[in-house]
Parts: sequence; C-alpha cells; structure tokens
Amino acid sequence: MFESFHVMITLWPHMMMGTVLLLIGIVIGWGVSRTRSFVLVRWIRVWVSRVMLPLLYKRSWLLRTITIFANNMTILIGLIVLGRSSFAAIAGVAFVGLSMGIALRVLSEQPESFAAPGDSMSATDRRRFRIGLLLNLLEPPAIIVAMGMSMGRTIAPLTHEQIWEIVSCWIFPAMLLAACGEALWIGVAIKQTNTNTNSSPPDQHQ
Repeated sequence: MFESFHVMITLWPHMMMGTVLLLIGIVIGWGVSRTRSFVLVRWIRVWVSRVMLPLLYKRSWLLRTITIFANNMTILIGLIVLGRSSFAAIAGVAFVGLSMGIALRVLSEQPESFAAPGDSMSATDRRRFRIGLLLNLLEPPAIIVAMGMSMGRTIAPLTHEQIWEIVSCWIFPAMLLAACGEALWIGVAIKQTNTNTNSSPPDQHQ
C-alpha cells in the first residue's frame, strides 16, 4: 500500500492535467447541452431521466448504493483501460467531462427532487445527511487519481501490478464509501422533499 501511495504522488502532474481537461469538458458540455438534437445530449438525457433518476428514487439504500457505485466505477475503469494509449486517455477524460456537463444541465432542468435539510428535519436525518455528504467527498479524489493513472500510464510507466494495487487499495474503497454516502444523503433529501410536499398547503386561487 505504501508503494502504491508513492506511485500516486509521482502522478500528480497527470492528475492536474486531467482535472483541468475534465473541467474544460464540463463547461463545454454545459453549453452543448442546449442543442437537444445533438446525439450525445439526447442519449445522456434519456440515461439520466429514465434510468439513473428512477433508480435513485427507490426506497432501498442498498439499491441506490449499487447504482451509484456501478455507474461511477464503470466510468473510472474505462478511463484506466484507455490509458494504454495517451491519445485515448486524453479523449476519454475529455468525453467524461463533456458528458458530466450535459448531465448536470439535464439534472438542473428536472423538477425539484432532492431537498436540502430544513427546520422540519429530525436530528437523526440531519446527522445522516451530513455523514453522507462527508463520505461523498471521497469521490473527487478517487476520480482525480483515476484520471492521473489514465493520462500517465504510458509515461510513468505503470505496471499492471501497480495499477491493480492502486485500484484495489485506494480507488475501489473510496468509490464504495462515496457511493454509500451519496445514497445516504439522497435518501434523506428525498424524504425531506416528500415531507415538504405533503405538508405544503394547496394553492389558493382567487
């Protein structure tokens, strides 16, 4: 584990380049998402609204966790595999950023689904919400490490043993805990939204 940590430190320039490229892709994706006729925009819109969100709305915390973890780990493993080619790694990170930007736009257009903690939330739910958010913070570092491995795999170079050790010792546990946390706070947020909806008075029309 110590050796894999040392390897990750040597990849920091590639992590930074990957982060910058990802952010650029997100900005471009946000803008491109306005063109609804674009094939990628249509595909991501369907994936988010008809596949991911219905699964995330399920009552089962375990199902939400599996959905989030499977989706995120599939993307990261794909990036790492693309690292066999420097060009493919760059294209992969850019594509992920583009897709994230489009997905964020799609989510922003959805009816309110996840409410933030309010005064009506119990102390237990508020604590679960905060714990979930804290665990969710493990996701960005894991993504950055995966991008660094992808973009620096042939330059470092990294052996298959080093890649597997980093994935199994660092990325996999971090993404699993992050998925657990995200599923936790989403569940609390959905509960809060339903409570607000049920308690809100009907509209009065003059």
